[in-house]
Amino acid sequence: MRTAASRRGRGSGKYTVLGSNVRIREGADLERVVVHDNTYLAQGARLRGVVVGRACDIRANVRCEEGVVLGDECFIGDNAVLGAGVKVYPFKTVEPGAVVNSSIVWESRGARSLFGRDGVAGLANVDVSPELATRLAPRLWPPP
Repeated sequence: MRTAASRRGRGSGKYTVLGSNVRIREGADLERVVVHDNTYLAQGARLRGVVVGRACDIRANVRCEEGVVLGDECFIGDNAVLGAGVKVYPFKTVEPGAVVNSSIVWESRGARSLFGRDGVAGLANVDVSPELATRLAPRLWPPP
């Protein structure tokens, strides 16, 4: 690994470490970040205090807050936001526009929304916690 020097158009700030074959597009903003080998960071990606695993694909305008850790081979879609302290285990997908505030461990993807045309959809005890189900029940039952 090598320490990144600040380059024109690439906001590699202090304490940023890049692995080999890391591709960073113009306008990406990194500070206190460790990025492992073969990772792609698109234009407008903003990472602060983040560790990124090998072969990750971080798309345009993604925001990762302090303490985020991405496992190997994760895909983070355009305009997704990962809140402080979120851990994304290896081989996971975060959909474009998703706002993730809790770690993605068992499920395979971070959904943009639980609410769809047919009601609420998600994995029990993962996307739809017992607390969320209890809060929604009075509004959804009885069906129209």
